[in-house]
Amino acid sequence: ATEIASTLAEYKLEKAESWVFADSFSERLYASVDKKWRGELPRTYLFDRTHRAEARSGGLSAGQLGEWLKVVDPQL
Repeated sequence: ATEIASTLAEYKLEKAESWVFADSFSERLYASVDKKWRGELPRTYLFDRTHRAEARSGGLSAGQLGEWLKVVDPQL
């Protein structure tokens, strides 16, 4: 929890909705939420203003997240 809070703070996302698994067997939950998931971790879901989800596998750099945000909201 501390590491997650630190990462969210680093990217100024403390107020963003985020989910963390309490169960150590997270694969079952991933598979029930995302039928296209094939075990890749980490897995990130980015939602635009219309709530359309874009799934990304692997870690995201600050640059990748910034580019996605510019597409979603050019004002950023």
